[in-house]
Amino acid sequence: ARPTLSPDVALALPRRDDLIVLSAEQLALPERAVQFGTGALLRGLVDAILDEANRQDRFGGRVVMIGSTGSGRDRALNDQSGLFTLVTQGLVDGDATRDFRIVSSVSRALAASSQWDEVLHCAENPDLELIFSNTTEVGIALDESDAAGAPADTAPRSFPAKLASFLLHRARTFGFDVARAPVVHAHRAAARGE
Repeated sequence: ARPTLSPDVALALPRRDDLIVLSAEQLALPERAVQFGTGALLRGLVDAILDEANRQDRFGGRVVMIGSTGSGRDRALNDQSGLFTLVTQGLVDGDATRDFRIVSSVSRALAASSQWDEVLHCAENPDLELIFSNTTEVGIALDESDAAGAPADTAPRSFPAKLASFLLHRARTFGFDVARAPVVHAHRAAARGE
């Protein structure tokens, strides 16, 4: 049986040519991004890019993931202190390669359904600069129940309402200071068969 990935386990791994490990300094970086979604595309692309940017001293931050689907990935990520292993394989100059990277750009994951107050607390972070998401057109659709106005401590049902609520909370927290406005990148994933 393999041990659960943790900072102690990751920092103690022996060096190998096919393994990119983390440093203790990367684990101490402040939270500077929020990501709505915990799926494979965001982890394997956005989080891996931010991990590499951290390794090159170009970003200097970590990501808080917000799970909305009830998949349980938020719990699994927290069980590993936000760490996960990304495997890449392919051909380089005609030779087969396979590399492993321990991605350390994620600090923690929250469940929107049960931790909405903590999600909004992330909006109060003065270091927050970036917000990412990835959703299909189903996720972009506004839920009519969101228009009725849910209690402030309850997560809206749709992604647009969650994002609007998060951004409004941030704006109010900082007195609508435009200098505190984060960059939002919301990617619409194509639905299957599209």
